[in-house]
Amino acid sequence: MKKKSSANLMVKIILDIIMLLLLLMLYQKRTISMSFHEVAGLVLFGLFVVHNVLNWRWIVAITKKLFQKSTSAKLRCSWIVNFLLLISMSGIILTGLMIAKTLPFRLSPWGNARAWHYFFAAVSIVLMGIHLGLHWPLIKGLASKITFVPKKLGVSVGVIFLVAAVAWGGFSLVTGSFARWISGPFMASSFPQGARPDTMEMPNETVVPGEGAPDMNEGMPPQGVRFSNVLLVIITYGCEMVVFAALTAFFCGILGKRKIVVSDGDNGDYDKMNSSELP
Repeated sequence: MKKKSSANLMVKIILDIIMLLLLLMLYQKRTISMSFHEVAGLVLFGLFVVHNVLNWRWIVAITKKLFQKSTSAKLRCSWIVNFLLLISMSGIILTGLMIAKTLPFRLSPWGNARAWHYFFAAVSIVLMGIHLGLHWPLIKGLASKITFVPKKLGVSVGVIFLVAAVAWGGFSLVTGSFARWISGPFMASSFPQGARPDTMEMPNETVVPGEGAPDMNEGMPPQGVRFSNVLLVIITYGCEMVVFAALTAFFCGILGKRKIVVSDGDNGDYDKMNSSELP
């Protein structure tokens, strides 16, 4: 039973990592190609559905006791974040299908479809960051199990990387297009005067160094697609998520150690345990 539970946990972790990396790669649509961007977006949404199916017992159990006094604020917050992620991911897909360029099918454009596409993408950065922050005890526990790195060295390196990630992510949030993505659907000035919002590119979109001007044939991969560009996109937008994850973990720490409910990952039973005891 324990081995089955551990195997299920590993499957979920691997799936989560794949989903996260794929999501980060989609934040620059021409890093690989427009066709990859659109097809990978559909694949990501499919994986997101699988993710929720694998965690269906947790979803049902927490939904039933969402308003009970015994349910912690942290669990309620986690449920709300997951629900908002479902809305956000659905919004990304629906608006993406409205502005698709390479798919053999698309939905009829509606209003500021492109602006809303960017809006939901920006909101997903915030929600994914909060989601990671709420799972910080689990992440820290998994990191501590890396045996080939001395504990003191691992802690020191982890702190350095965390500080660097927060600094890079904070700088990117301030100097990049995040604020414009968030405000796009609500500000007419986000688009040039007389332009159709559903067909215009978001202005001031962060360009990966070396990517050059957009290719008119967006379905084809740009010349010279480089791993370094893909890695830069993953790191940059990943660090933006880390900013919100760090803030969430910080505030959870301020609120103190609380008793939370966690699933045993197998039979749907739930036990109360301290957040610091998560694996």
